Amino acid sequence: MAIVGSKTPYAERPSRMWWLALLAISLLAFLFRFYRLEDMPPGLHFDEAFNGLDAYALLSTPLSEWPLFFTGNFGREPLFIYLLALTQAALGPSATVLRLVPALTGALLTPALAWLGWELAPSLGIGNRWRFALWSGTTAMVMLWSQVFARYAIRVELFVLVEILLWAALWRAWRTNAWRWWGLAGVLAGLSLYTYLPARLLPLVLVPTTLLALWRYRPQLRERVFGMIITLAAGLLVAGPLAIYFIRNPLSFSTRSEQVNILVLGGVAALMKNILATLGMVFVQGDENARNNIPGRPVLDWLTTLPYLLGLAYLFRYVMRPAALFLLSWLGVMLLPTLLSDYAPAFHRAIGALPVFAIAIALGLEWTLNAFEGRWPINTWVWSAAGWAVLLLAILFTWQAFATWSALPDLFYARDVGFQQLAVGLATHDGRAYISPRGSDHPTVRYTTLSAGALPDLHGFDGRICVRVAKDIAVSYHFLTAEDTRGPALIQDYLPESSQSPNIEDISGQLWATELIQPAGGDIGFPEMISQPVTLSDGIQFLGYWLSQPELLPGERLYTRLFWDVRQQPDGDYTTFVQLLAETEDGGFERVEGVDAPPGSGSCSTHSWQRGEVVVDELQFVLPADLIPDRTYYLALGFYTPANGARLTIPGQTQDQILIGPLPIDTD
Repeated sequence: MAIVGSKTPYAERPSRMWWLALLAISLLAFLFRFYRLEDMPPGLHFDEAFNGLDAYALLSTPLSEWPLFFTGNFGREPLFIYLLALTQAALGPSATVLRLVPALTGALLTPALAWLGWELAPSLGIGNRWRFALWSGTTAMVMLWSQVFARYAIRVELFVLVEILLWAALWRAWRTNAWRWWGLAGVLAGLSLYTYLPARLLPLVLVPTTLLALWRYRPQLRERVFGMIITLAAGLLVAGPLAIYFIRNPLSFSTRSEQVNILVLGGVAALMKNILATLGMVFVQGDENARNNIPGRPVLDWLTTLPYLLGLAYLFRYVMRPAALFLLSWLGVMLLPTLLSDYAPAFHRAIGALPVFAIAIALGLEWTLNAFEGRWPINTWVWSAAGWAVLLLAILFTWQAFATWSALPDLFYARDVGFQQLAVGLATHDGRAYISPRGSDHPTVRYTTLSAGALPDLHGFDGRICVRVAKDIAVSYHFLTAEDTRGPALIQDYLPESSQSPNIEDISGQLWATELIQPAGGDIGFPEMISQPVTLSDGIQFLGYWLSQPELLPGERLYTRLFWDVRQQPDGDYTTFVQLLAETEDGGFERVEGVDAPPGSGSCSTHSWQRGEVVVDELQFVLPADLIPDRTYYLALGFYTPANGARLTIPGQTQDQILIGPLPIDTD
């Protein structure tokens, strides 16, 4: 068996100098992961805030009731959220606290990869085991890929750490055949299933290596059967509760995989496109999502590409060595999640392959410098220094790329910076606040206000079809400018004493959100409203209406605007109906056309109405082209309960509907 590097026999234990070197690069890794953690990158993404809210909720939940799987936000394994709960229990809720867990796991990749490199070196034929292990740990810092996810409070970096520790423990167990290492490997295998969905593929990594062992290493296998049984038993014991949960809740197990499956979404043609994209992610074109990467930047830069390719070539050259076959299997299996899903190459889905990239870079560097040492046998420290220079320069390039990525204008939107800034402003306001057309329930808004120690009376509506006007109290209205231009104009018409506060702009200076402040007791008016007061049940008062046209225009769209005064908070969640009725010869009515919808198409649902509001809801429908001029038409409107069709009652009415009309027809 050819050995790369020194022929010196392996030492069972690293030297003190080696441990000092590992400590040094680990400290560098901690600096790399934690420096300016609070503001690089900016913002707090939806997914991070969602995790933070779930974790914070655990603090008021008995430990026995902590879920084994979180079904919200497409489903998430629990271990990362448990860790977020523990950090928030100790330090309180904040965006920086959420980042502590991925930053810590990202920093620990360095010593973990060093351990894995140490364990793999004999089977790879590496002579300078100490140097290779240190380089393996250092390469965790030479990829922007790893640095981005070390600052991103989602569960992917934790999965990487656990899988590295799993394989390192398993290789040590194979080498020493000690039951404690077999047991640790089993525990980590079971624990990995609590980290991230691709962990379910980890058993596939061992299939080629197991077949090779059955062919060429049967005596060694027989000697280790008891240890492997320990691993299997420990893994099943740890994974058992989650497995039972999935048996009882199969949709939790399969839904997310089915949602992103490229074979379902695009078939074979899409799969072929994904294969090319995944192969090209190394040094051609990477993830286009600014949240994960400088859009299009490949995994490796010009300094690390050649060592990686040389390391990969070494693995293929010595593929019959168990460690080489194992690493190639690991790479292939962990690329499957992005290869088989949409938006390839998605770096977060391919994250399980990151350790193989790191090991391959270290292997390529070791192979290259060993060749130089053999050809020009000067002092070994000279070539080692050259290798360290390459790695440290690559770390510098990665930090520069990370700084560039953190300053990208795209991150304002990709990482929900606007919602975070909006929430910071909300935390400073007293009274009620409304956000339009979305954002009142946005996790970033909710978590940021929570971490600021303020829980505003926050509500929402879609100002493009519905607005909510509070009376007699101080109110702030926040409009996402690019999405809702109608809402601010209506509010300013209805609240003439409202004033505009400082707006939120994106990084390029474009207006992102507009804020209007209404003082307590400010004047309120609805200049376009035609008054027609009617009292309904459940605390709702109809004030009046507005129609887009005074006469019915056959074939044209009719817009109706309905004004509802909330005398008390409704108990039910009702649907509005607006119907065009034609009077019949016997004095009754027949329905001609109409529309049914919850207020604001759900954005102003009646169960969210607050006492003292006026809700202005807009519904529309196209009038029939064959309206008969000689007939008499009315609009009928009201509310009903969707479950049984029962209408809200109107005193003195049998039909429980408000009639508007008669309405003339435009015959011109």
